[in-house]
Amino acid sequence: MIEYDCYFLDPFSRFVALNYDIVATKEMRTALFFYVIAMHLLVFVTTYHWSHAGGCHVMDNDHLSHLPPVIPEHIQQEMRAKAAGMVPNAAEAVNASPGG
Repeated sequence: MIEYDCYFLDPFSRFVALNYDIVATKEMRTALFFYVIAMHLLVFVTTYHWSHAGGCHVMDNDHLSHLPPVIPEHIQQEMRAKAAGMVPNAAEAVNASPGG
């Protein structure tokens, strides 16, 4: 191991000196590798669990109430058709809608 007089080193050099001690031996490098792998797996499993905890079938949508409403599909089609020039005026678009 490399010995340093850390009192005379700036903070970055102390950090580098500590890292030299950590990765100096094969056992420490192996332990660090498995520690990093374990932490990544913990994050992945936790994220997966949180994203699938409620399931997709939950109908409690109160947390979405601040969002704008969803435009029904037939209105979206009318808007696309009007933008493409297929519907000449708005009166025809209203009469062409399935709801009438």
